[in-house]
Amino acid sequence: MNALLAIVLPVFGVMLTGYLAARLAFFTADHTKALSLYVFNFAIPVLLIRSLTSADYATNISFEYLIAYYAPALTVMALSYTAARALMAKPHRHAVVLAFGSTYGNSVLLGIPIVLLAFGEAATLPLFMMISVHGLLLFTITSIALELGHDGQQSVAQILLSAVKGLSTNPIFLGLLVGITLNALGVTLPETVDEWASLLGQSAVPCALFAMGASLAGYQIAQQMTGALLATGFKLLTLPIAVYVTGRFVFDLEPLWLNTGVLLASLPTGVNVYLFASKYDADTGNAATTVMLSTFLSLATITVVLNVLPPV
Repeated sequence: MNALLAIVLPVFGVMLTGYLAARLAFFTADHTKALSLYVFNFAIPVLLIRSLTSADYATNISFEYLIAYYAPALTVMALSYTAARALMAKPHRHAVVLAFGSTYGNSVLLGIPIVLLAFGEAATLPLFMMISVHGLLLFTITSIALELGHDGQQSVAQILLSAVKGLSTNPIFLGLLVGITLNALGVTLPETVDEWASLLGQSAVPCALFAMGASLAGYQIAQQMTGALLATGFKLLTLPIAVYVTGRFVFDLEPLWLNTGVLLASLPTGVNVYLFASKYDADTGNAATTVMLSTFLSLATITVVLNVLPPV
């Protein structure tokens, strides 16, 4: 247990430092925005390029790994949407945001450091393979669902075109694309470039965690917790259990791949859920509350997951 806490606590400690810095006004919203831009536009894309360029793709990659994760994820999304509509009588767009929060995890800011700290560089391939699909799939589904309930102002074709345009300018997606392309072409980074990428990439994890904590400090916790509790329950309990059952008993995944998928499934709700809610004016209070609540409760759930996963 001490070893598990040694993995989890430093990650949340850096995030707590950012949270306190913002709450005590040592770190302003403008500072947080600037640091977040640096992380998303520079540090993480470079980290992805360097990691994927040198990754060993000799391993037989099967779609079973992705199906073992995203079949349960999409099922949870559908169940949470249905619960929000039928049990809580939420409007369509509010229910879509709740469903998004029940499924979309903080796979970059928390997933990268926690998975790599827990399983080492051996987990790079399943980690980044999952990340490469995570935003692409869930952002697209959520965007289409929100737009379809947005007064019918755009056709499905226009919505899809807008999603593609957004993806083509996403630095994280471009980092993934460049890294995979260089790897496929057998290109290795020159020593000087590799050292530069190493230095820049090393800043990604601590800066990302600090920015995450600082951004949470700006959220106002909604008085109504019902929706946040529902989304958090789906995200931290239902999804990781479903991924574990599917990955182990349906697809019989190798332990490293199973562990990586389950650990990613147990991550708290990502801040992009709040951004989507804000953009569409759809239940922003509950979205912010879900991010906050799931983030702090995930300290316990992640620790439990690390304790019960089979050895690699």
